[in-house]
Amino acid sequence: MHNCLRANLYLKNLSEKVTAYSCGLSSHAHVGSYYERSSDGGTNGVTRLSDDDTDGYLVNLIPLDSLQLTNVGFLKIDVEGHEKEVLQ
Repeated sequence: MHNCLRANLYLKNLSEKVTAYSCGLSSHAHVGSYYERSSDGGTNGVTRLSDDDTDGYLVNLIPLDSLQLTNVGFLKIDVEGHEKEVLQ
């Protein structure tokens, strides 16, 4: 997913304007499972939503504040059930 984002930023000449981070967001830094539920990524995420979710692959999760972002013009958060943890 990160590689697709980086490729699109490059193709649209946005690489100098947008910083892409290869990690997930949560309330604290840790390694968590990423559950891949669909090939288009629409319902994938780090929160186990059902018994059908089997262990995915491991991803680094960090709190948003740890990025120490400044001058943010836009931030989109799509976290499929992990909203509380990201906002904490």
